Amino acid sequence: MGDFRQDESFSYNDRGDVVRTVIHRSGGFAGMPDVDDQHESEYVYAYDDHGNWIEQKTRTLGKAGEPISGENVRRRVLAYF
Repeated sequence: MGDFRQDESFSYNDRGDVVRTVIHRSGGFAGMPDVDDQHESEYVYAYDDHGNWIEQKTRTLGKAGEPISGENVRRRVLAYF
């Protein structure tokens, strides 16, 4: 059994929005089995005429690249004055 460790990495698009995250967990805690897993999330955006994202689609993949969750969609409504 080793110390628990979680490493995260982020990739960004030219607008500064996160387009990919990778999280890798390894090790364990006393009395718990060790883990060694990784998952990756991909983000796709739609933007309004002002360049702000109004829709973010997220898909999470497991260690072998297979989807481990359905697509999640977040929408924002922005008001400009």
